[in-house]
Amino acid sequence: VCSEQVLLALVRRGVRRDDAYRLVQRHAIAGDDLAGRLAGDPEITRHLAPDEIAGLFDMRHALRHIDVLFSRALEDGELRGRLAAEGREAAAGRPGPTSAPP
Repeated sequence: VCSEQVLLALVRRGVRRDDAYRLVQRHAIAGDDLAGRLAGDPEITRHLAPDEIAGLFDMRHALRHIDVLFSRALEDGELRGRLAAEGREAAAGRPGPTSAPP
C-alpha cells in the first residue's frame, strides 16, 4: 500500500515511472522497515525528504474510505442472507417474503 504512494510521489517529482518503480522495488523486496530504507537512500531523498516519506506511510490515507466499504459489505451480506433465506423457504415449498402466494 505505502510503496505505491512513494512511487507516485516520486513520479510527481519528475522521476520516470520505471525508474521510480526500480528505486522503490529494491527496498520493498527486502521486506523490513521500508520507510526507513527509503529514507536512507540518497537516490530517493534527492526527490523526497524523509518527513515526506514518513507521511506517505500514514495509514489514514489507505483507510480513508473504510466506513463506506464496510457499509457496502454489510449491506451486501444482508441482501445475500435474505436471498438465501428466501431460497431455503422456496425449496421447502413455503412462500418467501417476496413470493406471491400460490
